[in-house]
Amino acid sequence: MGFVILAYMKKVLFFILLLPSCFIVKHNNLEQEIISHKVDFHCGSTEKLNVIKNQKELDEFIIGKGINGCRNLKNQNIIQDINFNKYTLIGYGSFQSGCNTPTINLSFKKINKIIFINATVSINGLCKGYFYSETWHLIPKIKKNEDVKFKVNYVYPNQ
Repeated sequence: MGFVILAYMKKVLFFILLLPSCFIVKHNNLEQEIISHKVDFHCGSTEKLNVIKNQKELDEFIIGKGINGCRNLKNQNIIQDINFNKYTLIGYGSFQSGCNTPTINLSFKKINKIIFINATVSINGLCKGYFYSETWHLIPKIKKNEDVKFKVNYVYPNQ
């Protein structure tokens, strides 16, 4: 009789320990900060996110802006120096009213197969001036099976 009770208690204990594992949901939300390298690249004004993944896209972007729109390109080797097998070029620009040029900071993180790009645009004062600012970064190559999500936050630090 004692042996039967012990065997029964083992089964009950087994199910008590097993039951919680049935409700455990596996989350693969691996969040990674992406390290970027700021690039001194100015190529006309743009008010959207530019994700340039290869040399052809960069050439088309430059042609679309016209050579006069791409400042500093004659003095830079940016066009030849990007290894698009390893990197993606990301750029964002913004026109804003204010007392001087807005500051744009980009931050990058990856969750699973989604690259999140957040732009923080700091607007300086409530003056009637109208200014343009842009920023360009190299990040590790965005793969074909990865999506990009973009968000802009406007901040007024001196208000």
